[in-house]
Amino acid sequence: MTNATTSSKLVVDISGMHCSGCASVIEKALERQLGPGRAEVNLSLERAEITGPVDVAAVVTAIEAAGYGASARQGTVQERRLARERLEANRRAESRRTLLAAVFAGLLFLPFLVDMLGLLAGKSHGWLLPPWVQFGLAALAQFGPGWRFTMGAFKALRQRAANMDVLVALGTLAAFGFSAWRVLAGHAAHEALYFEGAVAIIAFVLFGKVLEQRARVETGDAITALTRGQPQHVLVLVDGEWREQPAESLRTGMLFAVKPGERAAADGIVHDGVSDMDESLITGESLPQAKAKGAMIRAGAMNGTGVLTVEATAVGEDATLARIARQVEAAQASRSEVQSLADQISRWFVPAVVLIAALTALVWVLLGRPETALVAGISVLVVSCPCALGLATPLALVSGLGSAARAGILIRDAGVLDAASSIDLIAFDKTGTLTEGHPRLAAIAAPGVGSEAALAIALALTQQDSHPLSHAIRAAGEDRDIKAGLAMNVATVPGMGIEGTVDGVAAKLGTAEFLRSTGLSLGVLEQVILRDPAFSESATLSWLAADGKVIAALAFVDGLRNHADTVVAALKADGYEIAMLSGDRRTAAEAMARQLDISIVRAPLKPADKVQALKGFQQEGRQVAMVGDGLNDAPALAAAPVSIAFSSGTEAAQAAAGITLMRPDLRLLPRAFRHAHQTRRVIRQNLWLAFVFNSIGIPAAAFGLLTPALAGAAMALSSLAVVLNAWLLSRRTV
Repeated sequence: MTNATTSSKLVVDISGMHCSGCASVIEKALERQLGPGRAEVNLSLERAEITGPVDVAAVVTAIEAAGYGASARQGTVQERRLARERLEANRRAESRRTLLAAVFAGLLFLPFLVDMLGLLAGKSHGWLLPPWVQFGLAALAQFGPGWRFTMGAFKALRQRAANMDVLVALGTLAAFGFSAWRVLAGHAAHEALYFEGAVAIIAFVLFGKVLEQRARVETGDAITALTRGQPQHVLVLVDGEWREQPAESLRTGMLFAVKPGERAAADGIVHDGVSDMDESLITGESLPQAKAKGAMIRAGAMNGTGVLTVEATAVGEDATLARIARQVEAAQASRSEVQSLADQISRWFVPAVVLIAALTALVWVLLGRPETALVAGISVLVVSCPCALGLATPLALVSGLGSAARAGILIRDAGVLDAASSIDLIAFDKTGTLTEGHPRLAAIAAPGVGSEAALAIALALTQQDSHPLSHAIRAAGEDRDIKAGLAMNVATVPGMGIEGTVDGVAAKLGTAEFLRSTGLSLGVLEQVILRDPAFSESATLSWLAADGKVIAALAFVDGLRNHADTVVAALKADGYEIAMLSGDRRTAAEAMARQLDISIVRAPLKPADKVQALKGFQQEGRQVAMVGDGLNDAPALAAAPVSIAFSSGTEAAQAAAGITLMRPDLRLLPRAFRHAHQTRRVIRQNLWLAFVFNSIGIPAAAFGLLTPALAGAAMALSSLAVVLNAWLLSRRTV
């Protein structure tokens, strides 16, 4: 029982939808219930997302009154999991009922099929089945397996909407009713009957639904795989004893065990033990990753042969696996521009088809062919089912986004996928993106104070800073056993440097521009480093000032990230132009650009400068993507039409990114863009298939070239073609 609580945002799982018309029926039912609220129904995910103040119980009641099953996602993680399991059980039961109905309808159609084949052997129509037998078999089909269409049509029309059920019900009832009238009136002996058309339509449509349901489950299995990767129980250390508890009871800071062959129940840090973990469910990486004390693990990762004791750092819905599932689900529920257009067309499609069918019948009657009018009108109704049109885009999106997630590529929404398929220029940040992001301190020039004293000041300023160069300074201080000074009032200037007071003396560390902006001069030190080979043009430089004077220069070197050169070459081969936007000094950025054969270099740039550079590219007519992973990249990532960050990067970068690569492997980047193109191609193919089927089928039916039975088969085939095309996308390797 769903509680009558009020919610400002609600997700409701729905069962029993067949086509985009069903989604429209539910949306209209909810519109009357919600008032100022808004509802979006996603056919492929079988769910409604509702925003605004709503009464949960009233929403569920409205959906059920429209003829569909509903289950609101509420309560604890455990309660929502149980609700999903009940929903899956209901969907499996519905699939079984559809299969049984299809088999029964198929068995009822077999005698009609044999009778129709007898015509080819020269026998007369009805040689096997007398009129009353035909009437009985057709009645069993119409009011047995076919009754679902009649009830579905009634409920849709009651909501002042039209769906697939309306077309099927009108077509089958017209064929059955007209034929039944002739039998009951005693005209069957010398006038044609159309019972076989009604039974064939019901059988073909139901068999099409069976195949469609199975294929739709396959295309949307990404979320199911993620949620099933979460263990239900976990071994927790409580008061010095290991106890098995529900996974929902795990809290941050607790120690839990991950035994061989088990999946981690939460994100955490290895406290004890050594093992390998398969993280393919989360990152798409097929090779196991070594884990020892201090290593990070993610919820859902499969443990190898060793036992690990892990301290939980993120549990429940905060864990990586749950966050990925939410992101994939949200992306699959989003609507692209093409899908929105297709949905609008679908809403008007059924009324338009009914009008075409009526006009078709009227024209044939005026031509003196009432029999042809009936057959043609019924055939137009049946062949024009909007299922293919309604499923074309959402199923392709669900398949594309799901298969990308399995490969370790998280795409935020359908709009990002749309934009990614039209990109022609990709801009990279340098440090941590094209480089490893683990620079080391190569040299210090501090002629006045000495390198150790200068490093102590730099250490003091960078103790709490997360920049890669700060990590390098701390590593160098640890190697040389240098004690940091006492820093106060430390502040970071993004993209520039850091400043504060060290042992009572004002100090600054950062770029040459940063120091010059405060009125400091690099003086003779700039000439000193020119003669030092350690300060090569490829090195990244930082300058240290204390007590109003520049006292030291620090040189850092950072190696290329693995596969950076091959990835840049692959992107260029795919037709993309590559640019580098770096906060580093120009000589260092240009040296790396030459190494990678990148022709467009902008450096040195502050975070705001990167945003302006992206806007400049766009003003030139370029469609731009930005790739970065640092705090300084967040503004540029937010400004770019398409932005890509690594999951290993800063949270700010990930929050701004439209695409997140779940492992630090640049090779995912060209695969992400190729997959975006592939998904868009499948969407276009599906829409083309739906258009072709209807543009051929409707005229053929209107001109009397299709019987109702053939129209039913063609309609089922059109939906199946779209679903299978999307299913093939979900099976392709990203």
